[in-house]
Amino acid sequence: MTGCRWNDGAPFDSDGPGTSDLDVTLVGEPALGLFKLSGFFVPGVHSRPLSDEDPDIAPDLVPLRRKLMAMVGRPVNIQASREIVIQFRGDMLGQPYLILLEKPETPGPKGPGKQA
Repeated sequence: MTGCRWNDGAPFDSDGPGTSDLDVTLVGEPALGLFKLSGFFVPGVHSRPLSDEDPDIAPDLVPLRRKLMAMVGRPVNIQASREIVIQFRGDMLGQPYLILLEKPETPGPKGPGKQA
């Protein structure tokens, strides 16, 4: 949570309790594959948010979105991006973000003469 609204800097929940939404960004190719072609700002790179305004752009994520909204008691928007988009927005534009889970390291290939 950044504590303020991205477009005008208003404090979180400035319009009353539960009025601010939460944005979740999934990173990587598998996450991008959950969005229909019509659900992208930049196809295959950065999706639009799955939200009340665009409920049909990622049907497989709708149950997750509903569960998250029930947990937090406010709107939750889910989108997907490539890692380069997150790095650019954070490093170059100064937009805050929090990584909740990182992709686990995968062991290299095993076989004759190779060590894991």
